[in-house]
Amino acid sequence: MLVPSHGVYATRATLEDGSCYAAVTNVGTRPTVQNGPDITVEACLLDFQGDLYGKQLRLEFYEHLRQEVRFDSLDALRAQIQSDADATRTYFADGVPTFPAL
Repeated sequence: MLVPSHGVYATRATLEDGSCYAAVTNVGTRPTVQNGPDITVEACLLDFQGDLYGKQLRLEFYEHLRQEVRFDSLDALRAQIQSDADATRTYFADGVPTFPAL
């Protein structure tokens, strides 16, 4: 498994049942809510209702949105996540990009 460099990405999540969702994914140390060196991958699936804990999914990384930063408050973090979600929706507005085969 390859892990991209730290940051926030526009991604697409595919669930076990084959359904797909645009997602905002953070790769890094979660500096606003966690103190420590542990690296996590967190995906916020847009327009998804349900519980994914304990489930497997596949993430495809499409666009680096920004670097991971520490926010002064959880409210500031929430506002930025909303901006990231808006950017992700814009990125996928015309559908999932296709890439030439290697």
